Amino acid sequence: MLIAVLGVGTLSAQTWTAPVVPGEDLSSLESTTTVYMYNVGADAFTTYGMDWGTQAIATRLKNGDTKATTMHGCTVTVNGSTVRVILKDKSDKNVSGNTKNAEDVWSDSGTETYYSYQSSSVSLGAYTLKISDTPLDVSYPYGGPLTFVNGQGFTDWAFISETSVTNGSYALYKAKKKMYALYEACSDEGKVTHAEDFTTALSAYTSADATAATVNDASKVLFNAVFASLEKPVDVSFLFDDADMVGAQNIAKWTTNSATIAYADIEIYRAP
Repeated sequence: MLIAVLGVGTLSAQTWTAPVVPGEDLSSLESTTTVYMYNVGADAFTTYGMDWGTQAIATRLKNGDTKATTMHGCTVTVNGSTVRVILKDKSDKNVSGNTKNAEDVWSDSGTETYYSYQSSSVSLGAYTLKISDTPLDVSYPYGGPLTFVNGQGFTDWAFISETSVTNGSYALYKAKKKMYALYEACSDEGKVTHAEDFTTALSAYTSADATAATVNDASKVLFNAVFASLEKPVDVSFLFDDADMVGAQNIAKWTTNSATIAYADIEIYRAP
């Protein structure tokens, strides 16, 4: 998505491009490559969990946004226009389900389940996965059981390589999403009157050396310049240290106790 920003008194100032989820191309993905099956809308990754560890769920990454996590590891087998997802940490079992038992998607089935896939019309780098033309969804924002019914409409899935997590590409993508959302909020309201501030932010956004930290720092500066123009909610977690205790794997700013981040903390449920 390209949107031109118009500064007051200018003909054109800058063009922003929406961030692209760092997903792999399924048509050329090797079946030996470890990937994490990521739901774009829920910001959560497929793994096993509820119902004695047999139900397929989506959660935040266990070890933080830049570290490998065995329990989220998958491999895929592509057969034409269909794809099978195998969980490495469940003895190579399938992420399986069918539209007859639409609320039940399982992580422990040996029966081969192939989903038809096609590129998402909404999220670049992502796909919709379907059985009988019904898309795979997630029950709640920030995670929950995978489902074919009564989901949140989170039907865009990306297959992010383990390398793209550990090298910071995924964390950078999330930081850019937040800055882009801040830009969109101002642009949609027609109140982009801080052309210089957006020019500075865009420089950080597009820098070849950008990291999640540098983009978040630039978002703080941008927000402080334009917040008075905002009329709708935006995600401003970049304003806080360790706002995401799970993704940052750090609770230092939240407590003086010696608590640690436990397995259960990766399951985050919030009301829609």
